[in-house]
Amino acid sequence: NVGDNNEAPAVPVIAPTCRDVLNGRGQGVQRHPGNEKYRKLVFVNKGLYAKCPKTDKIKISRGIVAAVRELGGRFLEMDERTQVYYDIGDKKATEKTSQALREGLSKIRKQMFQAEETSGNSTNIAGYDTSLLTASMTSETTVPASNGTIPQPNGKGVSQEGYFGYS
Repeated sequence: NVGDNNEAPAVPVIAPTCRDVLNGRGQGVQRHPGNEKYRKLVFVNKGLYAKCPKTDKIKISRGIVAAVRELGGRFLEMDERTQVYYDIGDKKATEKTSQALREGLSKIRKQMFQAEETSGNSTNIAGYDTSLLTASMTSETTVPASNGTIPQPNGKGVSQEGYFGYS
């Protein structure tokens, strides 16, 4: 259901912004700036997601959804009948995020296991910072990097504000 976020009836969105995450298929959706930033945010959290207990996995998904929303982004889906976008709500956005975090997880776990065997280091495995695993998280907790930066695949960090390009 479009707009199932337990709030007032869904408000139509005339034009998505660069901060919005579009739900759907195709190159237009994949190339949307908000979707590209969202995929990067999912990527940098996959290692943490792979290593944490099942009970914490939903917290990571909720944290990603909260991060997008806190910076002015929405999770939108087009109503095919009216050709208008509507916010899909937190529940569906969290489900979408959990699915995105699970994609390719077996390959990531294999890489992490191999890296752990060769280095004996379990806090930064295969480029993923898993140091947050020891921190206790509440359902309201977002998942920022501990030093105020978001790690990138190239090993460099980006400030949380600059990560989404919203500064």
